[in-house]
Amino acid sequence: MSICPKLRGDSRITPVVASYGACHDHGQIMALAWGVEQLGRLLKRAVPLTRYRVRSLRPLGNFDQTAARTRLGWQPRVGLRRGLDATFGHAPD
Repeated sequence: MSICPKLRGDSRITPVVASYGACHDHGQIMALAWGVEQLGRLLKRAVPLTRYRVRSLRPLGNFDQTAARTRLGWQPRVGLRRGLDATFGHAPD
């Protein structure tokens, strides 16, 4: 999994946001999905990208660790890179 260069090293960003929301304009992706849907209708074929799937990729909310860090002194046990590697396997840099 490749993380958007704007977000590399930011432990507050979820993989979904890194792969979808932060590096691309939502309107552009939705327009692309609409175009793929129209092409699928024209060719009478199932398509891999739909507006529903794009909306499903969006996180349900943004998670901010600030309150836990400042009020409770909490620190994550595992950083973003190590967590992604443990979850999905080693990602090339």
